[in-house]
Amino acid sequence: MDVSYIKLMAKYEAIQFRRGWIFKLFVLIVVGINVSQLFIQGNFVRNEWYWMALPSSFPYFQALCFNMVQVLFVIFAVHEVLSREKRDTEAALLVHPISNMERNFGQVLGIAKVVLLTCLVSMVFSMLVNLFASDSPFSLWIYIFYFVTLVLPGFVLSVGMAMSLLVWGKNRVMVSLVLIFVLGVVGLYLYDIGNGFFDITTRALPNMFSDVTGHVNLWCYLLQRLAWLLGGTGLLFWAIGFSNRLPNCFKSVKNTRMVGIICIVFWACTGVLYFLLHICEIDVRKEYVRTFERYIGEPTGDLESLSLVFRQSGDYFTGDCELILKNATGEKMNRLLLFLNPDLAVKRVIVRGQEIPFVRDHQVLNVDMPLDVKDSVKLRVEYTGKIDGRICYLDIPDEEYYQTSGNIGFFRLGKQNAFLGKKQTLLIPECLWYPVTCSPVNPVMPWDTRKNFTRYTLSVVGETDRTVISQGVQTRHGDTLRFTNEERLTGITLCAGDYEKKSVMVDSVLYSLYYFRGHDFFSEDFDEPDFDIVEILKTSGTSLHKNGTGYFFKRLTLVETPLPFASYFRKQKGGSDRVQPELLLLPEYAVTMVSSNFKKAIKAGMDLKNVLWRWAGGNFYNPLLSFRRTSFKPGKMQLSEDFSEMEETENPLYIFPLSTYYVQNVRSEKYPLMDIFFSIFFNSPWESLEDRISYQIFNQYVEMSALDYFSSGNLENAARDCDLSFELLEQMVKLKCTYLRKRITMQVPEEKFKRFLEQVASFSCFRELPLDEFETMFRDSLGVDFEPFLREIYTAKGLPVFEVRDAKMRKIETNEYSGFQISCKVLNSGETNGIFSFGGLLGYMPREEVLKDYYLPAGKALEIWLPCDKRPLYVGYCTNISGNRPMDILVNCSVENEIVTECVGGEREIDSMYFRKSGNDEIVVDDQDPGFSLVDASSRNKIYAFLHRDQKKKKYEKPISAPGTWRLVYNKVFYGEPECTAYYKICGTGESKAVWRANLPENGLYEVFVANQSDYAASSIFALITGVHSLPRVYQYYTLYHAEGVEEIQQKMDPRRNVRWLSLGSFRFNAGEAKLELSDKGVEGQRVFADAVKWVRIRE
Repeated sequence: MDVSYIKLMAKYEAIQFRRGWIFKLFVLIVVGINVSQLFIQGNFVRNEWYWMALPSSFPYFQALCFNMVQVLFVIFAVHEVLSREKRDTEAALLVHPISNMERNFGQVLGIAKVVLLTCLVSMVFSMLVNLFASDSPFSLWIYIFYFVTLVLPGFVLSVGMAMSLLVWGKNRVMVSLVLIFVLGVVGLYLYDIGNGFFDITTRALPNMFSDVTGHVNLWCYLLQRLAWLLGGTGLLFWAIGFSNRLPNCFKSVKNTRMVGIICIVFWACTGVLYFLLHICEIDVRKEYVRTFERYIGEPTGDLESLSLVFRQSGDYFTGDCELILKNATGEKMNRLLLFLNPDLAVKRVIVRGQEIPFVRDHQVLNVDMPLDVKDSVKLRVEYTGKIDGRICYLDIPDEEYYQTSGNIGFFRLGKQNAFLGKKQTLLIPECLWYPVTCSPVNPVMPWDTRKNFTRYTLSVVGETDRTVISQGVQTRHGDTLRFTNEERLTGITLCAGDYEKKSVMVDSVLYSLYYFRGHDFFSEDFDEPDFDIVEILKTSGTSLHKNGTGYFFKRLTLVETPLPFASYFRKQKGGSDRVQPELLLLPEYAVTMVSSNFKKAIKAGMDLKNVLWRWAGGNFYNPLLSFRRTSFKPGKMQLSEDFSEMEETENPLYIFPLSTYYVQNVRSEKYPLMDIFFSIFFNSPWESLEDRISYQIFNQYVEMSALDYFSSGNLENAARDCDLSFELLEQMVKLKCTYLRKRITMQVPEEKFKRFLEQVASFSCFRELPLDEFETMFRDSLGVDFEPFLREIYTAKGLPVFEVRDAKMRKIETNEYSGFQISCKVLNSGETNGIFSFGGLLGYMPREEVLKDYYLPAGKALEIWLPCDKRPLYVGYCTNISGNRPMDILVNCSVENEIVTECVGGEREIDSMYFRKSGNDEIVVDDQDPGFSLVDASSRNKIYAFLHRDQKKKKYEKPISAPGTWRLVYNKVFYGEPECTAYYKICGTGESKAVWRANLPENGLYEVFVANQSDYAASSIFALITGVHSLPRVYQYYTLYHAEGVEEIQQKMDPRRNVRWLSLGSFRFNAGEAKLELSDKGVEGQRVFADAVKWVRIRE
């Protein structure tokens, strides 16, 4: 092979490529990439923190975007090279015996010279922006790493694929287009298949760098890149070997073909190895699950205390553990079961100075020693080894466990459950780094995982160069750090690394922040004399008391953790393992935390207190994180101005478990799910009528989904339902807790019941409270048996349905009292008993209300009246757990002329026939009736229908500002019973319609009415939910079919309250079907509502 010919050919191809339009367009797009970096990752806009937080943010974004663009343009370049007629300009070359390899390699090197030089120029521009126009950390070698491992393999692969297919293809234009289409589909939609192996752009691979642990998954990443480098090289040699031989060349191409075949074989081998590693990990995790299942029904003791001596050497450690076990199961234990990480080898188990035989079954340690009921035993366990992270989170589905994407743009941070190395150690209870008696996973019933409250003591030996962090009081004796816990904890965490520390004492709680050395990106932003962190922490503690029972620990330590540290939101815990007793494990550089770009917020004019409050509130006090929904799928981590345009994900740093899960535990074998139930039962605030009004604005749709579950299921079913989301389960438990409280306070004074709950919550801190013991305390303190109430709310199925009539307000006048009386009539027409709450809202500031609960058996009807000291602003009722949608209704009542002379409340049973309709002069067709139908213009579009054919429509969806199709909305102002509903959409061209059909019993004159919903469209609730703050007072356009023809009607919507029906006029109809159509046409910004239509017979 003559190198001079290759150089000459490369020079020629580089000149030709630079002169073509393909290169000019290529350069234009690359410039666009760099300019986008300037605005997305620079300091010019208020961008998301993850775009600039990491040293690898800039280089990876540049390399990834360039790689995706170069694949497309390399295909065009190869197509141009192979299709171009160059005989005239290559004549001087072809008279020499130049080979295919020399010619094709020269062509490839010519393209590479231009493409890769363009990449280097783009890298330099990106570095300049990184250094001078952004606060993002800079690292030169990361730029080089991505150039070598991402850009180069991508170039070789795209050249090899293009040349191999274009050499064999007859129609090269079609082959090029098909290749671009296939790569586009794989790159945009199928990049996650095969655990990311087929992703040539690396979007599916963990691809970022941690300052502490380096690349998040280096060997997996390099193996995949090596595979595609070999594949591209093999395809390139294969294409050269099978291309048409040039004249005057007699060199054999067998060796070229053989090199191509060898590279392709190696590519296949690396692919098989990549898949085998992944399959092996899945199989190991499945075996660990089966191991837990084998012991799920066997009794285990309670871990009373544990004292652990920890010595680390590299990525190994030795543990010397003394633990006290107690048999509190009520039956004799024939052997002792302990759970320990399967990669930790047990040296010996000692009891009373003697070694006891044991058997290891993966993560289960079987100790051959019986233990009688209520007896205790002291064991010593010595073990050593590494940590197998595959034991963690066995209850998490594989799809979620191996999913490395998140709401952080293109970046994938990788996942690692534990760290044990020279630079960083991070061991959480989930990885079983010390022996325990409660498994972290219950494969049969995930919601019912046991926990022990244990007295822990941890001694870390030999750590003199690193900062060691754990729970408890820290003392040092020589080279030994000792952590002694003052409370019984559910588990302990060990963290060691090169940390810096800031701390402050507030109200006897020590707040500490540990961050990696050099990662202080925040201090200078808050270095202001007027900024008082102590006052903010005091207010933060008050918020924790309001949201839970309070904060019971004496320390709260925030610790920065390596970038790939992964934790999952546990449903039974109400949080993730990033929240540990006394500890909050923050992501590196706070990269996934919302509102962490402090500099941008301060530059935007926000004061320091609000900046910190927004950061703390968004990351610690909300169970869900909200992201703005955009066309770019990985949503941005910021609150949307439009509540409808948000995506939500569970918040891994939600701190509610610090005041619930890690503090209390109510245990019951008969009633699983009791730990979650009593956490909410003890800690959730008591709802008022005003709270219900606010709650229904944002959460009623989750609430209605929970009520649907109760129509055919109960809490017993939910405890075994692994598919329930935490949000839905939490809502179901909240509804049952509220119901149970109301049932109890019908027999026990509310204040007395509240005091009892406070006493029990305080008494049960840091200990397991058996349900039997709670029932005894309940009966002794309140004189009522708790078990029948619990059995009712746990096993009851079905829903009551309430019908409410005649909500009124009347004046009370007596000699000694002047006030108001509110009243209504209610019927439970369902098949199960229920609670109906009725009252009035008297004022907001301060809050005043009258509210009373009534237990209503199925089929019974009541008339209810309550006195009020002053005129209520609203009369309201709540149907609680029922078939009514929504649960909460407010009625704006005017005062009746009738005067009442009694100032006491009361109730009386009435005949249920009062609620039955009589006569057929009034016919109503609601939007949920069979006579109602919708015509959607988008459904007529075959392309739209095909693209959305598999899309499942949710029954309950939040209102949005401008739905293009008809959307169902629930609200008290709409017509209907038991469901108050309507459909609405943004106005269109008139092709979408709502149609009502009524079956009229006789010929005659009828007045036609439509339900008036303009009040809701202009209401503050609708504006708050949808973000629409002003709507035009406009018309709705109807088409009425009657006996005398067709009538086009423009009906102006009436914004006045208490105008329930709007008349369209009186018309003659024949007996049979009568039809009314509503068109979606209107003025810009208009929302068209379709609710109920009423035909009223006019007797002549």
